[in-house]
This record gives sequence, C-alpha cells and structure tokens, in this order.
Amino acid sequence: MTPKLNLRTLTASAAVCLAAWSCSTLVATAQAANAYVDTTQQLRLRLKNELRRAHKPSAGTNDEIYAWVQGMMLEYDSGWLNDFIGVEAGGFWVQRLDTDADMHTRWYLNDRDSFGYATAAVKVKLGEYGLIKAGRFITDQGYGALPYYVPVLTSNSNRTLPSASQGVLLYLTPTDFMDIWAVWRNEVFTSTSALLDGFRNEGVYNPATGDYDDQKANNILAVSFYGDNWRWSTGGGYQKDVITQAMTQLDNTFALEQGNKITTSLRYAYAKAEGDSEDLVKTHGWPDGESNLITGSLTYHTSWGSLGFSVGYLDHKSMGQVWDSDLGYPFALSIDRNMEDMMAYQLSANFKLPHDFSFSIAPIYTNGYEDASKQVSVEGYDLNVSVAYMPKSGPLAGLRAYIAADRGFEDRPGSVYGDRLNYWDIKMSIQYDINFLN
Repeated sequence: MTPKLNLRTLTASAAVCLAAWSCSTLVATAQAANAYVDTTQQLRLRLKNELRRAHKPSAGTNDEIYAWVQGMMLEYDSGWLNDFIGVEAGGFWVQRLDTDADMHTRWYLNDRDSFGYATAAVKVKLGEYGLIKAGRFITDQGYGALPYYVPVLTSNSNRTLPSASQGVLLYLTPTDFMDIWAVWRNEVFTSTSALLDGFRNEGVYNPATGDYDDQKANNILAVSFYGDNWRWSTGGGYQKDVITQAMTQLDNTFALEQGNKITTSLRYAYAKAEGDSEDLVKTHGWPDGESNLITGSLTYHTSWGSLGFSVGYLDHKSMGQVWDSDLGYPFALSIDRNMEDMMAYQLSANFKLPHDFSFSIAPIYTNGYEDASKQVSVEGYDLNVSVAYMPKSGPLAGLRAYIAADRGFEDRPGSVYGDRLNYWDIKMSIQYDINFLN
C-alpha cells in the first residue's frame, strides 16, 4: 500500500494555500449581470437519451447494470411581471426504452417503466439585491440551474433527471463581490430518488422501509465572495437528528500568454451524523459518524485542449443514505473512490478535434480500505476515455452528445466480493434543447 497523506497535513496545506491566495488578492471587481436573477420569459423542452451498461462487482448482487432511457424535461419561466414577481414550472419524466430483468438499472428507473416529478415555484424580486423563491425548483448545478457550485445546496444527480428541492430559497447580492444563499428545504430529489418514485422527505432514513419516514427540514446557509478571476464559497447545513455539514471551496483562474490559462479548485467538506441518525450509522458501516473530505485540482487550458491533475482524500466512509461523500472526487465511472481512509489521484487530458468533437482520457489510482475495520485494503486502477460532440452553430447548436467507457480493477485481498475485482462501464448521453420562445 502507498503511504497515506495525513488529513491534518492536507488541511494545513490547504490553509497555507488559502492564506497565500488571500494576500495576493487586493481588489474584488464586479461580475457581469446576474443571470440567476435577470431571467426572461422562456419555454424549453430538453430531450435526453441515455444508455448505461456496466459490470460493477462491488455492487454485490446488483453487479450487472443495464438501462436505456429517454428523458423529457419541459420548463417554463415567466421572467418578471412588473419587474417584481414571476413563476417557474416544469415537468420532468424518464421513460424506459429497454432494460433487462436480470440486471439492475443503477437508479435510472429502479425496475419500473417510467417515473417523474413536477416543479412549481413563485419568485419575488428584491430590487437589485436578489430574490426569494418558494415551492419546488431545480438545484442541480451540473444541469445549469445554479450559476456556480453552492456549498451544501448543490447536488448534481449525474442521472437523467436533475436534482431538485422543495422549500424556500433566499438569494441576496448585497455588494458587487458577495452572494448569500439561505435555504429551508423539507423535500428533495437526488440521484437515488428513483428508488422512491420521485421526491422524498428530508429527514431520518429508516432501513426497515427504505424511506425517509421522519421528516426533518434541512437548513442551509452559504456565502460566496468573488472577483474577476476567483471565487471563494463557504457554507453549512443543519438537520435535527440527521446531520451537520460544512463546506468551503476556492476557485482561481490565472491568465497566461496567447489566451492560455490555469484553473485551480480546492474543496473541503465535513459531515457529522446527529441524534437518531448518529445511532443508526454506527451499526450501518459508519461507526465514527463523522467524515472529512478534501479534494483539489489543477488544469492547464490551451487552444488544443487541456491537461489536468486532481486528488481527493476521505478519512471515513459514510453511510450514503445519510451523507453522500461523492463530492468533487477525481472522476471514474466504475471503481469506488469514497471508501475508508482513501486517496484518489487522477491525470486527465482533453483534446479538441475538428468539427466540434473532442476526446478525453483520464487514468485514476485509488488506495484505501473497504470499511472502518481496515481488514481489507483496496488498491484500484482505472482508465476512462470519452468522445464528445457539441456543435456551436447550425441547426444542431446546443446538442450535447458523448460516449464514455472505462476499464478498471481493484485488488481487495480477503474481501467478500473477491480478491481481484474487474470492472467495465459504458455510458452514452445525447441531450438536445428546443427553445420555443426565442
């Protein structure tokens, strides 16, 4: 096993980086117009076709995965009536095209023909200082619903339908260098919500029913400071009898000659199970009931593409139904990256090709333990490759299509899953937007 980096050392290094950056930043300048507030009337249909076929031995009896689905997402935004009030509404649906009764759908459908949910929210504009929104609304930054990654609030589903929230959201821009987000949320839709036919309670997980029977609202507060080439966001969340969370993220862009640039990102997250959930997780694979996560990335961007390096460390494997620790890790379709005392390292290269195509390759290495007992070590190797097509003009402008594949293995001597686990995964996604009012 490769020697581990101590979390205290990593956190201290992160603090040094933050301090050095802070000293070098003298003036925060204003951003462009706030796209999250300054919306106009629009009606959009998003079509998304996805196929997934994989072999994942660490999933136990659900090791064979197959799903082919069609997603349809119709969204309406009224813009602002009298520059004061507006509404948002949407219908989100995923339909089975093909599955196999002997294979798991990996939360794309959960063994049903279709499922979906509806959203509806009223929003009130607070002059030049933000908005307040109440109802059901999308909070998936990867989907494009949030202007940037908002700590604790953001949850990217990586499935056909986007993550969403039910509750009240307050967004404030008191200065030209600071945003404030405050959210009260009592229901949520996440990547695994197919198991429950859609929205579920924010609350205490019940293993006997597989549902969140005891509703406990999530209270989230985040603040983001920014300038032309940097953003620092930090926030926290608290749910009685569920969890306390804290997260901070620093993003920088450094301009180079000839239009080249370097981007960096550093994220730290903390979670602690509370009350009823603390008692639950101690007997369900998270005996500490507390986890720390730190990730970082550095990417060089140039005219022909980009080169990058990323690293992630998680000290304690969590119980996923209480806290999902898959936040900002180096990416892999197959192998596990969020296990006990686990490091993950990744190199990546993206090459721009003619006619709006691109090709990416990203090897990853992981090193940790299967669970808190540390009886079974895990050492993983994986290679991800993908081809994407995203035309910038013509009738197909707005199309986002890609196919990704990976091949990997893990050495787990003494594991119930086997001493050597071989993985493979293929994922295809084709997304196209139709805007009716533009």
